[in-house]
Amino acid sequence: MPGPTDWLAIGAHDPQNARLEAALAVLSPRLAAAGWRRVSRRPAVWTSAASRLPVIPLADGLLLGRRHGPPANRPAPTSPLRLASRLMSDGWGGWVALLSGPADGAVTVIRDPAGALDAFVWRRGRLWVAASDAHSGLDDLLPDEIEVDLDRLALILAHPAAASGASALREIHAVAPGAVLTLTRDGAPDVRQVWTPARAATRAVAPEDLRIAVETATRDLLAPHSRVIGEISGGFDSAVVAGTTARLGLADGVSPWLTFHPMEPEGDERAWARAVAERADLRLLERPKSPAALTRTDLERLAEGLRPGLQGLDVEYDAETAGLLADHGASALLTGQGGDAVFFQYGTPAVAADRLARRGLRGLDPRFLHRLARWTRRSAWRVAGDAVRHRFGLGMRADPEAGASPGPEVHPWLTDLDAVPPAKRGQIRQLVNAQVFHGDCLRRRAAELLHPLLTQPVMEAGLGIPADVLVEGGRDRDLARRLFADRLPDAVLSRRGKGELSTYYGQVVRRTLPLANDLLIDGALVSAGLVDPDALRADLDPAHLIADGAYNMVLIRLVLEVWLRRWRARLAARGQPLFEPGQDALV
Repeated sequence: MPGPTDWLAIGAHDPQNARLEAALAVLSPRLAAAGWRRVSRRPAVWTSAASRLPVIPLADGLLLGRRHGPPANRPAPTSPLRLASRLMSDGWGGWVALLSGPADGAVTVIRDPAGALDAFVWRRGRLWVAASDAHSGLDDLLPDEIEVDLDRLALILAHPAAASGASALREIHAVAPGAVLTLTRDGAPDVRQVWTPARAATRAVAPEDLRIAVETATRDLLAPHSRVIGEISGGFDSAVVAGTTARLGLADGVSPWLTFHPMEPEGDERAWARAVAERADLRLLERPKSPAALTRTDLERLAEGLRPGLQGLDVEYDAETAGLLADHGASALLTGQGGDAVFFQYGTPAVAADRLARRGLRGLDPRFLHRLARWTRRSAWRVAGDAVRHRFGLGMRADPEAGASPGPEVHPWLTDLDAVPPAKRGQIRQLVNAQVFHGDCLRRRAAELLHPLLTQPVMEAGLGIPADVLVEGGRDRDLARRLFADRLPDAVLSRRGKGELSTYYGQVVRRTLPLANDLLIDGALVSAGLVDPDALRADLDPAHLIADGAYNMVLIRLVLEVWLRRWRARLAARGQPLFEPGQDALV
C-alpha cells in the first residue's frame, strides 16, 4: 500500500497519443484497488488514498506537496530552470513539481532542495512514468530494460550515503534534491542541479537567523496537522525541537513524546529525556528497546522500494513507532534528526583552517586555539600547524572527519566543493548522510515524517554560518546551545556526550548472525563479486565483531543482500507487460 506521501504520474511522450486515456482507464481501477486515488487528469497523477498532500496546478503541470512562500502558480517563468530557481529561492517545503511539455512530449521533474519527497522518472514504451517509489504493485509500469546496477550497488556498499543518490536500478532516473530532470522520448535525461549545499554555504547568514529558521520550520511543518507524535531521545537536537514546539505554543497538538531506551545503562538517556519533557511540560512515553534478532520478514520490508530501506535498520523502533502512530491516529512524527549536521556536532581541527581562511592569522588567537585543542584532544600547536598547512596548500594530517570528500558519484550534493573550506565540506558530507532520514520505512508508510532541522531554511542557515562560529566556544553545537538556552534544561545544555548504543546493536547483530551467515556467505552479493567470501567470513566472526565493532556494516550488507535478491526476483517474475515494448497501447 502507498504511504501518505507517495505519488505516481503517467504521461505520453507522443503529444498526439490518442490511446493514453484508454490505457489510463484500464490502469485506474488497478491502482484504486492497490490504495491509490487519482487527483489530476493532465498530467495523470495519483496519490495515496489517505494522502493529504496538496496538489497545486501550474502553467504546464502541477506541484505536489506543501510549499511555504508566495503562491507557486503565479505567472510562470519562461523555462523550467527559471521556475525551479524561483520555487527554490522564494519558498521552501516538501514538494515535487511535474511539468509536461505539450509540444515535445518531454516531462520535467523538479525536486525541492530538502529532499523531503523522493522522485524518480523513467520511460515505459512511449509513456513516461514519474513516482516517489515503486513497490510491487507497480511492476508492470517499470521499464523494459530495467536491471540492477551492480556498480552502483558496490558504491553503496563502500559509501552507504550513496543509497540516497542515483538509483541502483538501470533506466530508473533519480531526481536529486534541488535538481531539475527533463526526460524526452529519446536519449539520456537532462539534469541540472539548481541548489547545492556548496552554493548555500557561500551566502552569509547572521547567527540569530538559525534560531528564526528552526522556529519557522517547526511552526510551518506542524500547521497542517492536528495530531502529531514527537520524539525526545535525550540528546540535544530533539530537545531543541521539543523546546521550540512548546515555546511556540504548539505542544497541545503534539502528544505523546516518545523516548526509547535499551537496558544497558550506557545507552539509557531517560534522565535527559525526562528533564526536557519536564521543562517544556510535555507528556513523555517511555519504551524499552530489547535486542532481538532480525528476521527474513524484517529484511524483506526494507527491500520493497526503489532504494534499499536503510532508514528502517532499527527494526524494533521502526515497527513500534509505526504502530503507535496508527494507534494514536497521528498524521505525522516530529523528530530532531539532522541536528548533528546543521548545528555542527563533530569535533575536528579543520575548523581552525576554516577560521584562518576567513579571518587571516588574527583568527588563530590563543583562546580559540586552546578551546579547539581541548575539544579535539590535540595540542594547540598541532591545530594551528594543520590550519596553516591547509591554508597555504601544504596539506593537512589525515582527519577522518575532514579528509578528502567522496565525489558527486556518491551524491550530487558532493560537487563544487573545491572552494569550500574543509570543516564546511565535512558539514556538507554530514547533510548528505542525513538524507537517509527521508527514506522508506514503516514510520513513513504510517505517517508523514517531519524533520524541522533538515528543512531548506534551517540547512541554509547552518551552512551560511562559518564552522568556527558554530563551535566558537570549543564544543559541539556551541552556537545552537546559546541560541536555544532559554528553552532547554541545564542538564542537556551542559551535556558533552550522548548515549552509547554499540552494546545494544552488538547484541542485535550477534543474535542475527545465524541468518546473516545463511544469507550472506553464499548470497547474491558474493555471487555478483561485490563481497569477498573469505573477508566476509572473517567479518562475521563473533570475536572479530566484538573487537572491530562494525555492527552497522553487517546490517547494511543484509539489507543490500535482500534488496538485490528481491529485485532480481521481481524482475524475473514479471509476466505479460501492461504495455507492449515501444508502444503506447495496452496489451
